Amino acid sequence: MNHPMADDQAHLLDSRGDLFTVRSLSPAMASRFADDLVAAHNLIPYQRWTMEDLLADRDSAREFFGKWEISTIALSVDERPLGFCIGFERAADGTYYESNGIYLHRLAVSSQFQGRSIGALLQAETIARALSRGLKYVQDLPVAPIFGQTNLQESNRRVLLFHHAAGFRQVGEKTYGDRTDAILRLDRPDFEASRHAALWRRRRYSEGGQVRPRPKADVGLQPRASLEQAVLATKEWIASLSSIPASEIEDEDHVKDLLSADSLAILELLARLESALDTEFSEEDLCGVTTVRSLAEMLASKLSGP
Repeated sequence: MNHPMADDQAHLLDSRGDLFTVRSLSPAMASRFADDLVAAHNLIPYQRWTMEDLLADRDSAREFFGKWEISTIALSVDERPLGFCIGFERAADGTYYESNGIYLHRLAVSSQFQGRSIGALLQAETIARALSRGLKYVQDLPVAPIFGQTNLQESNRRVLLFHHAAGFRQVGEKTYGDRTDAILRLDRPDFEASRHAALWRRRRYSEGGQVRPRPKADVGLQPRASLEQAVLATKEWIASLSSIPASEIEDEDHVKDLLSADSLAILELLARLESALDTEFSEEDLCGVTTVRSLAEMLASKLSGP
């Protein structure tokens, strides 16, 4: 995979089809949008920042090497800040972090822009740039792992699943006075095979900011396909997004269960089908779609025409 260099401006489409850009976050840009970025950050449970924290180049424990080369910001087409991701180079500590790497310190999306896959796409863009960049300060290394931490409380499970969808795996735990964090690690192969990376590849456009039409995918269905043909094709598509062979998927299995309730995988499945059928699914279309067979029935209905 060819990753972008850190000074590129990337153009992406959120899950509503709205275009936004991801750019390198500079101190000047962070200052310009400080109020919005701090407000977005402070939606994170158990975290509170001020403008000084946003602009800091170190904390009491370490210097944030390469922060303004690695960190990114998401902006709407009319230059409204949607969210940001801050990262820096972190040296191995011999206890919790076994190797030098890039640490993703914070990821936040403004409340009014949540639920549109912006966080997943912003994180994926930042990771791709970091993997392309490697390390420059704590070590001269062209390829380096990505690290992160998140609270292990049950109330934070959704965040942990979000990171797993990007390819992170838990490699340890770190206990503080009031909580225990999971230590997360991401290597290039795991990112490239992840749900977030698949979504990012499909929704990223970088050729002069021009949105290129998404290539049609072949769902193996023809106009006026039978219901049984639609069932078989639906199983193949679900199998491509999970570790379950199509032959083991039953008609009455629930789609969410098969995809482990992964909203990004479900979104990816629907986006692929919409692209392949050159259509959009309305709320009415999706109402009542729960099982493999009910999804196939909806597809067969779409293919049957007026």
